[in-house]
Amino acid sequence: MKKVLWLEDQFESWRFLIDDAADEGIDLIHFYTVAKLEEHLKKNWRQVDAIILDAMGFVNNRNEKPSTRALGASLVTILRAESNYNTAFPYFIYTGSLAGDDAAMVRAMIGEDLVFFKGEDQERLFKEVKARIANSVLFQAKEKYRNVLLLADEKYLGEDVEDDLIWMISHLTIESTDFDFNRIRRLIEVMYSRMAGLGFIPFEIKGNFTNCQKFLSQMFHGRDKTTGKLYLPYKHRTQYVPKIIGEELKVLSSIVQDASHKKDDMPLDIHTYIDESKGSGFYLFHSVILGCFEILIWYKKLVDNYPDIEKNNEMWGKLER
Repeated sequence: MKKVLWLEDQFESWRFLIDDAADEGIDLIHFYTVAKLEEHLKKNWRQVDAIILDAMGFVNNRNEKPSTRALGASLVTILRAESNYNTAFPYFIYTGSLAGDDAAMVRAMIGEDLVFFKGEDQERLFKEVKARIANSVLFQAKEKYRNVLLLADEKYLGEDVEDDLIWMISHLTIESTDFDFNRIRRLIEVMYSRMAGLGFIPFEIKGNFTNCQKFLSQMFHGRDKTTGKLYLPYKHRTQYVPKIIGEELKVLSSIVQDASHKKDDMPLDIHTYIDESKGSGFYLFHSVILGCFEILIWYKKLVDNYPDIEKNNEMWGKLER
């Protein structure tokens, strides 16, 4: 569904538009005031595909007299967001009849082709909304990585990860120096927790990031120098983790572990490298995102192919310490 913000002060009279839009694959998210729309846009801008505005409306609260001030405030909000987030938000005016100075002002502000009239142009509005969204760079990126976004489902990682996934996708499209490796680490942690619940990882190690990676990478070797006990007393009975995925997990874990801690004694010293690389960190971060996507797609296929938790628990076994 294409997510579209909708500013409308007479919502009760036009509530049916939500169902009509859903039939066209558009998820309308309604707001009475510009202030509430702006608040949502700041928090969820990566999930917003377009914005529909009314020519008349409320700026801060519903006690105000509806006016074209709301349109002006909305356009300022959109322009500010486009500047802050280095992306474009297609926007449209869907309004009742305008006449005189108001009509002239609205057309001058946004252009004739973006003005649609209630009761006359609904079909044309939806058609134009979908067409403009289809040309959006961020929407095209979300379509390109649609298989990744499918993981934001309770069957796989849960709906809460959708924002993280879109954030990662946006990084591959919109230039940014927000290299939040810890956010990627948290996503992998969610995957490990889900894998433990589905029988792919021993439940007793699900909270240990390093041990989960070592288990999947089949790095079981080594004993504690003091006790002589095995670090990870497990073995895979079935080859359900491809060797390349195990290796990818090992490399990815090393990078995100190092980058998630700002300490001087980290093995890879990634923060120093990024500070001194003058732009190379951009490509490093992209490579980590793409590696993460490869792992997540493998995980999705694993869940689809092995739905029986009891049988999954039989694919690995515990060794005597």
